[in-house]
Amino acid sequence: MSSKITGWIILAALMLLASPSFALDAYKDRRGVFAGVNVGGGAGFAGVDSASELTGLDENRQLGLHLGAEVGGGLTKTLTGALEGNWWIRTVRLGDRRLNHQHLSFLPMIRYFIWDGLNVGAGAGLAYAVFDTERAGVETFRYREMGLALKFGAGYEFFVNGTIAAGIDAGYTRHFYSNADFDTLGAQVTLRWY
Repeated sequence: MSSKITGWIILAALMLLASPSFALDAYKDRRGVFAGVNVGGGAGFAGVDSASELTGLDENRQLGLHLGAEVGGGLTKTLTGALEGNWWIRTVRLGDRRLNHQHLSFLPMIRYFIWDGLNVGAGAGLAYAVFDTERAGVETFRYREMGLALKFGAGYEFFVNGTIAAGIDAGYTRHFYSNADFDTLGAQVTLRWY
C-alpha cells in the first residue's frame, strides 16, 4: 500500500473520529429554515350545546394520543415562526356505542425563546373535527366540521448536535365549532432540525 493511500486513510479516520465534536461546536442557531415532529398525549374535553348529546369526553377528561409536525423559519436567534399541524386521537366507549374522536388543527405558531432553550408560543388557525359514532347493527353517525383553533404553550429544547434539537412542550389548545367546543391540555416530546 502506498504512503499516499495510507495518509488518506489516516486523515479520513481522524475526520470521522472528530466529526461529533465538529457537530457540537457548529451551527446551533435557530435562524433559517427548520422542520420538526412531536409525539405525546393530552387530556381532552368536548362540550356540546345540547344537553342530550353525549360525546364521551363531556363528563371527564380523557387521555388521547397527540401527533404533530411543523415547518418554519427562525426570524432571529430568539424568535421563530412555523406552520404547525396537530392531531389528537381518542376512542371512547359509552354504553354500546363506540365514539371515535379526531381533532386536527392547522395554524401558524410564533415561538419566543426567553433564555437558552426555554420558550413560549402562541398561534391561531383552523380546527377540524372528525367524530364517528358506531353501534352494532346501526348505521355509523359521522360528524365533520371546520372551526377555529387557538393554542398557547411553553417548552424547553436543547441541541443534541449542531443542527438537531430535542425537547418537551406543554400547551393548551381550544377548538371552537358551531355547536361544540373541544379543548386539550397536553405535553409532547419534540425533535427539530434547524
